Amino acid sequence: MKYAGKDRRGPMLFKKNKDILSKGINFLKSNFADVQNVFTQHKSLLHTIIELMLQNKLNERDFPYMSGNTPDLPDNIIVFMIGGATFEEAREISEFNKTSQCNIILGGSTIHNSKTFIAEASDLKSLD
Repeated sequence: MKYAGKDRRGPMLFKKNKDILSKGINFLKSNFADVQNVFTQHKSLLHTIIELMLQNKLNERDFPYMSGNTPDLPDNIIVFMIGGATFEEAREISEFNKTSQCNIILGGSTIHNSKTFIAEASDLKSLD
C-alpha cells in the first residue's frame, strides 16, 4: 500500500478513455488486433525490392538490368548479400517462395544475428 496505494497512484489511472495514455493504448490495440506477431511486422529493404521486382516495377535507373519491362518473370532469382543477410531476410524469402511463381535463393557472406551484426558494425567504425 505504501508503494502503490491510492495515495501513490497518478490521476485517472483506472478511468477508461479519459487521458492520453489510455487513448494511445486503445489506438495501439486496435491497430495490432489482427497481427499474429508484432515482431514480424517490419519489412526489410530486400522485401520491398523483391516485391517490386515481382510486380515488374523496379526503378530502371537503380536496376538497369531489369529494363525493358519484360512481361515474363524469371523462374529463379538469386540474391547474394555481400556483408551478410539476416534471419529476417531469410524468413521473408521463405514467405515469397511459398506464394510466388518463381524460386528465390538467398545467399550471403554470413547470416547475421544481433551479436554478429553489432560486432561487424563496430569494426566498420574503427575503419574511419
